[in-house]
Amino acid sequence: MHVDDIVSHLEMTSQEQLIPAAPVPEEIVLREVSDAELDVIKDVHDRLARPFYWRSLAWGREQWLACLNKEGIRTWLADVGGEPMGLVQLHIHPGGDVEFDFFGVVPEFVGKGYGGHLLTIATRLAWSICPDDVDTVRRVWLKTSCYDHPSAKKNYESRGYRHFHTETIPRDLVMPQT
Repeated sequence: MHVDDIVSHLEMTSQEQLIPAAPVPEEIVLREVSDAELDVIKDVHDRLARPFYWRSLAWGREQWLACLNKEGIRTWLADVGGEPMGLVQLHIHPGGDVEFDFFGVVPEFVGKGYGGHLLTIATRLAWSICPDDVDTVRRVWLKTSCYDHPSAKKNYESRGYRHFHTETIPRDLVMPQT
């Protein structure tokens, strides 16, 4: 199905802008992963992306490997009780920008505060990763689609991210496979 996707760009220009979410009852542990765990990464990605028609649902193995091995890309799975519940992928750009390429939690954890807490942890992580060519991170930013979870943009804004750009992008929705 062809649609117009309204994409909002949000940013933090200082780590002091972060408004932490309330803690959750179970500890979230981030563990950095590589393409050696592609099957687990793809499973978590597909579980969290399927309800929102992410374009990356159509990616094959080669596209995933290219994504995971792209210069500046680092990827983490978020675990609760030893089970993956979320995905964080950061793109460290030259000049001090760190961009969220992927962020989300699987449906079983939606609406329970885990998304806000994971975003707090991931944002702190983004501010701590310094690009090789500068001494400090200049800004952390992300994009959110009108087709993302209805609470996604509110979560980003509640953590202190500020809107700086909106664009409309024509695209085809990737229909979930059953």
